[in-house]
Amino acid sequence: MQFLIQAQWVLQESDKQDIKVSSAEVQRSFQDQKKQAFPTEKAYQRFLQSSGMSEPDILFRVKLDTLQQRLTQKVTQNQSKVTDADIQSYYNKNRKRFAQPERRNLKVVLTKSKAKALRAKRLIAKGQSFKKVAKKYSIDQASKSQGGKLLGVSKGQQEKALDDATFAAKKGKLVGPIKTQFGYYVFDVTGITSASQQSFDSAKSSIKQQLAQQHQQKALTAFGTSYRNQWKSKTDCRKGYVTDDCKNAPKSKSSTTSTTNTTQ
Repeated sequence: MQFLIQAQWVLQESDKQDIKVSSAEVQRSFQDQKKQAFPTEKAYQRFLQSSGMSEPDILFRVKLDTLQQRLTQKVTQNQSKVTDADIQSYYNKNRKRFAQPERRNLKVVLTKSKAKALRAKRLIAKGQSFKKVAKKYSIDQASKSQGGKLLGVSKGQQEKALDDATFAAKKGKLVGPIKTQFGYYVFDVTGITSASQQSFDSAKSSIKQQLAQQHQQKALTAFGTSYRNQWKSKTDCRKGYVTDDCKNAPKSKSSTTSTTNTTQ
């Protein structure tokens, strides 16, 4: 009953807005979907038997889907307009979203004890590679598997003691041991990428697309509410066939009612 009622809503709303779909269009869409869903005619016939639907039933559903798509297009077609002023305003209010913080590349060795950390530091200072020392001493499996490398670290990603030491360190200087809750770190900053701000011009395209989508969704939500209220108020159901889509449906005990956008 819910499907039949909502089908009538779509048909009548489409007629009201002069949205039409021809039998030929429905047939073409049906054939395309049939080819994608069923490898053989035999598989299609098995589906009809198991589903209890006839081909006219499926064609009717294809027609409804096409009408719903065109309703959605009509509702949203004039809602994608976004002005330069809109884009500039969004960028100004959300500058942090377009900022990249300073990032640092590290080579690290993490040990359980301070003594092992000092031993690792001495070996590195004497010329042994981080890769070799990390393989022997480090308990951090993630960086250990990368030869001790820890790339693209930004402020606030690490445990505070290590974080503070990382962003106070000079590039190329061996630092440590730094005590943390995970153990003792010895590290070297191998690269620094300065903080940057994405320019308005480079962010403009993505902002425009995002705002257009927001405008379209807002229009669809408003239309969905109006659409449901309008057609539900005209749907008087006989006793025994009452659904939530009927105006004479029992009142919900909940004080809030969710609205479904039937055009999507």
